[in-house]
Amino acid sequence: MKLGALSRAGSRLRVMASYLELRANMSQRYARSALDDLLSVLDRGSTASTAEVDEVAVGVRRAERIARVLGMRPDTCLFRALTRYAALRRAGHRPRFVMGIDENDPDVGHAWIELEGVPFLEPRLPTLRRTFEH
Repeated sequence: MKLGALSRAGSRLRVMASYLELRANMSQRYARSALDDLLSVLDRGSTASTAEVDEVAVGVRRAERIARVLGMRPDTCLFRALTRYAALRRAGHRPRFVMGIDENDPDVGHAWIELEGVPFLEPRLPTLRRTFEH
């Protein structure tokens, strides 16, 4: 294995470990804090170390599969988005946390993360009207 591949593997493992640690505690953190306050705390978790967005994406996808196998609950878009937000901040990126309501069905909502206006690990859903951003 070449040094570059080993470095990428290490980066992915760090992202996976960070994601799983964050996810394990996210529902308790959410229960204790208003959403704005929680996001502000997660903002302070950013580090100077950086991981490329594609490495973070691979690590998050793998960690989310592990979280499902482990039965980590709740497994909703809100908790995935909060954890993705925190993982990206820790990796040195500036994500945007977004929530929206479906224009065709106001009983349907969704939470997701964007990087530079592009959904991160989510398809673009054109019928969602933004109701909250951080």
